[in-house]
Amino acid sequence: MQKRNGNIEAFRIILMLGVIAFHILHYGNIFERADGPTTTILWLIKSFANLSVNCFVLITGYFQCQSTFKPRKLMALVTQVFFWSVVCYAAYLLAGGQLQRKGLVQTLLPWLIGGNWFAIVYIALYLISPFLNIFLRALDRRQATALLVLLIALFCTPMYAEQLSLQPLGFPWFLVVYFVGAYLRLYPPRRRPALWAALLLLSVAGLWLLRLIPMPGWEKIPEYLWNYNSYLPLCGAVAAFLLFLWRRERMYPRWVFRLAGVTFGIYLIHDNYFFQDVIWAQGLIALLPAQITLREIWIFPATLAVIFIACGALEYGRQALFRALRMEKLEAKIADAAQRGYDKFCGLLR
Repeated sequence: MQKRNGNIEAFRIILMLGVIAFHILHYGNIFERADGPTTTILWLIKSFANLSVNCFVLITGYFQCQSTFKPRKLMALVTQVFFWSVVCYAAYLLAGGQLQRKGLVQTLLPWLIGGNWFAIVYIALYLISPFLNIFLRALDRRQATALLVLLIALFCTPMYAEQLSLQPLGFPWFLVVYFVGAYLRLYPPRRRPALWAALLLLSVAGLWLLRLIPMPGWEKIPEYLWNYNSYLPLCGAVAAFLLFLWRRERMYPRWVFRLAGVTFGIYLIHDNYFFQDVIWAQGLIALLPAQITLREIWIFPATLAVIFIACGALEYGRQALFRALRMEKLEAKIADAAQRGYDKFCGLLR
């Protein structure tokens, strides 16, 4: 069994806090209620949080590029996504939501339509990772570097990305980020923590200033440069990932690994399409004061902590329930059948 990297596990917890922070600021309409000084602080927080999604995909690319495809892991992911899709939709109905055909289909097929977009992207990435890895290992360093530079230029330069319809939340972009993570594993850069720390600070400062400095007639520029498929979020994510990866390994307490193990569940719950109304519209927005000043800014970390702890507890409960029901045995049987089908499919490609 591969040893889990404590630095990366701690990093995953921080990244999930960043994802929740981003969603609070986005869905909660907090900027519309905040005064000037508070807005400045919140934009700085959101600038750091904007790196989180790219970082998660970098982690996947870095570790998965030298790992084997495991149908059991895929089944565990699919089961987890389906479970929270059904539970959150049931909570939505109990809270007074209307039963609709479209919502029911989205709930029963969360890997295909609706649901959590990142879960769909992540499962798709995992499905094709064996073929991506074959392709990446077939390239030498010069070829991989040239391809990586070309892909980043096409996806991160607004004039190209717009013309080629390369969307910031699209699957192709996360293939590029997977490639970046794999490249860092196959061809590790020199360990220069000061350089990468400077790149991280410059990237975040650039994102922050883009939101603070007025640009009359150029309003689209901040929007472009804040997209995930932009140079600043990508550079900042790479720098943050390497800084955590290169930290001296130390003994982390057990709770860090347990907490990191529920982060994906936290995402599935708090960003569920139907559950969003319960958390944001009926919850957060209804409780916020009409104006948020520096005195009320404590509401932001308090809300962040409540969502993280509550969703984490729910996911921990799901894991305990699955262990009690011995769901891993059922998942293993299905996974073994899937493995046989996968092996036959790979045999056809030879």
